[in-house]
Amino acid sequence: MNPGSLQPLPSTAPAALLLCRRVFVLALVLLSMVALTLPHRASAAEESSVGLSRDVESPNLIGIGEIPGSISARKRVKIAGTLMSQFEPGYLILHDDTGEIRVRLRHATNNFHRGELLEMTGLPIRAESRAWLESADAKAIGQGKIPPPLPIRVSDALKDLYDAKYVVLRGQVVGTNSYTLRGVTNEVLLVDSEGVLCKVMFPWGTQAEALFPVGTLADFTGICRLGGRVDESRTRYLHILVHAPEAVHVLAGPSFWTTGRLRSSLAFMFVLLCVTGSWALFQWRKLKLLRASEERFRALIDNSFDVTTVLNADLSIKYMSPSGNRLFGTNNLKGAFDVIHPDDRPLIAQMHAEVLAKPASSRRISSYRLLAADGSLRYAEAIGTNCLHVPGVKGVVMNIRDITERKHVEEELRRSETVTHIINYFATSMLEQDTEEDILWDLAGNCISQLGFVDCVIYLLDPERKVLVQKAAMGPKSPQARLILNPIVIPLGEGIVGSVAASGRAELIANTTIDARYIVDDEHRLSEIAVPITVNGKVIGVIDSEHPESNFFTVDHLNALTAIASLCANKMVRIRAVQELRRLNINLEHHVAERTGELSETNTRLLNEITARESAEAELRVALEAEKELNQLKSLFVSMVSHEFRTPLGVILSSSNILDRYLDRLPLDKRKAQLRA
Repeated sequence: MNPGSLQPLPSTAPAALLLCRRVFVLALVLLSMVALTLPHRASAAEESSVGLSRDVESPNLIGIGEIPGSISARKRVKIAGTLMSQFEPGYLILHDDTGEIRVRLRHATNNFHRGELLEMTGLPIRAESRAWLESADAKAIGQGKIPPPLPIRVSDALKDLYDAKYVVLRGQVVGTNSYTLRGVTNEVLLVDSEGVLCKVMFPWGTQAEALFPVGTLADFTGICRLGGRVDESRTRYLHILVHAPEAVHVLAGPSFWTTGRLRSSLAFMFVLLCVTGSWALFQWRKLKLLRASEERFRALIDNSFDVTTVLNADLSIKYMSPSGNRLFGTNNLKGAFDVIHPDDRPLIAQMHAEVLAKPASSRRISSYRLLAADGSLRYAEAIGTNCLHVPGVKGVVMNIRDITERKHVEEELRRSETVTHIINYFATSMLEQDTEEDILWDLAGNCISQLGFVDCVIYLLDPERKVLVQKAAMGPKSPQARLILNPIVIPLGEGIVGSVAASGRAELIANTTIDARYIVDDEHRLSEIAVPITVNGKVIGVIDSEHPESNFFTVDHLNALTAIASLCANKMVRIRAVQELRRLNINLEHHVAERTGELSETNTRLLNEITARESAEAELRVALEAEKELNQLKSLFVSMVSHEFRTPLGVILSSSNILDRYLDRLPLDKRKAQLRA
């Protein structure tokens, strides 16, 4: 794009001003190109979210006017419409009786022609506040119908009333240009319509500049599109997409005054007329630009956050910008040393001497202190440049920037890093401890070594007696390792430590002499800090430290001790949980051993009972067998007796057989009875 043709500048304008304007227009072009890629990104997100349902349902045919109402359904739809424009591959504008729609094809192609009736299947989305059909598949199904163009006024079109519609716009050509987007270049006629600059775009190769030279008044018929780019008045450009030169109806050719022949014939006369007034015009222009430059730089200096001063060689102030009142609290300063901290004055004097030693030399001071009129201390950085050789300046230019806030942030960051380091050190140190006693003594020692305390005492709460007992200490309170000198007991709610344990809120006492709750332990000290050790909202102990200086403890100490108390509480909870778990394991092992013994005794008794029962069952089985044999013997005997009762020899033989077989089994009385028989 040739930005110089949009707003031509006078030939006498400075080159720098012309370059700035062109850079500004090029920036607008880049912004518009980025804006035009947003619909594609939005459509890609929409397509990916409904990619599964796209191939499942076969969409029904709907009218283009129904597409805005179908966006929320997030489903693909089918439309049929007449192709009105295709200025970029894959980007179409369709029309039917219900309206117009912008379409982005799934696969870019130039196989379709204006006027064809196309059937489209795609995903309706909303991009750039308009309805689009995204990732569409298209096929030609016949010849469509081109609607008659709508005569429009530029003022109505800029209100977005005719976007994507087939319109006719009347205007006069005032310039030419070209437009490239997504690799496609179009010829552009810049048209003035009702005082508004519009762009009429033709396909490349149309030779629109030759067909419709500057000054041509015509009706341009095509698709209306409101562009994303803006002109210098912040007004969006109106685009008319013309498919061919036949769509332009020329009403009047260029006037005689704009033809090349007239320009060439009058050029010589114009030069002669301008030479006589060129010098006066040049001087007037130079004076005007100088005044504008002065006003511009004065506005920059007056409204700058930084302070600009001009110093004489003796460090007296020659000029100070109005922003000096904000930094120093006054503009009535005579010398630079009036606001510089006494300790930093040698540094400023040395820098000033180095700058004076060489013309145009510069020196920078990264940080020094200033005394404001209200007595506050501020930090600043400065750059001094020797401009004694520059007419109109003749001094050392100092650019001073207030860095007080940055210093405070850096200091806060440094303190935060220090606190974080200390907390990490405490956490690492506590990991190595296995008992509550080890934790408390380690905590007390680290408070001395890491936080710079001179005294630290750890109290634990005895819930039965409702008193706080000293469990660990460092400093004068503990002259030997793990020995507390004259330990004291503080009732809950008494003293600063007792009050903290009762309320559960940490306290920082700047001066103990004015606090009636202070209890003297080993010696009287002027400042104290106490932080509760809390588990599940209940106080189990207190970390207490005293210092002989008043106002020694800070909020950083309080924050650090609060975090350390939380770490200590968590570690103590874990240790107590481990100890409780060990106790429960021991009790469980004891109960298991007792139960195992009882089960062993019961098992032994059961085995004995089973053995006795098995023995009795064996004896019963033997007796049962003997009884069965006796029954069989009785049956045999009765049968023999009944059969051979009259044969004595048979009886004798039978008895002898019985005696022979069962003599050892028969009792003595039955044996005698058998012999008698």
